[in-house]
Amino acid sequence: MQGPGVELAGVLSLLATGGLLLVTSALMYRAYREEKAGPRAFPRYAAALILAFMLGSKVLSPQYVIWLLLLAPLGAGGVSGLSLSAVFLASCYLTAQVLPVHYENLLNLRSSGPALLLARNLLLVLLWGLLLFLPRHAPEKTAA
Repeated sequence: MQGPGVELAGVLSLLATGGLLLVTSALMYRAYREEKAGPRAFPRYAAALILAFMLGSKVLSPQYVIWLLLLAPLGAGGVSGLSLSAVFLASCYLTAQVLPVHYENLLNLRSSGPALLLARNLLLVLLWGLLLFLPRHAPEKTAA
């Protein structure tokens, strides 16, 4: 049994996923062309591509967050890396709060369930943006 608008939501989800992947790929390519994306940028862009897929999908399963576990903290160094890690950990915390703790509230649309889910999703959008727009690592020197 499906509710009204499911087919439209499925089509919009596919378009959103494609758009997010296209934007992410274009920004990756620009960084590559500007020689700002060497091998050290791999975790950053791998995490950004995974997030682009997650954010546009019609189902954002909590298990998907595990895919980012090793990539997000390696996405940048210094203060930028600390910021990425903090946003990622906050999204992990909210994911754990939404599904095991407040799942019944989410199903019944009581205040804490949808609010926590919205906050988690906004943090994931923020993480995607940070991965793409925070200062990159310095370009790598190649041996001549």
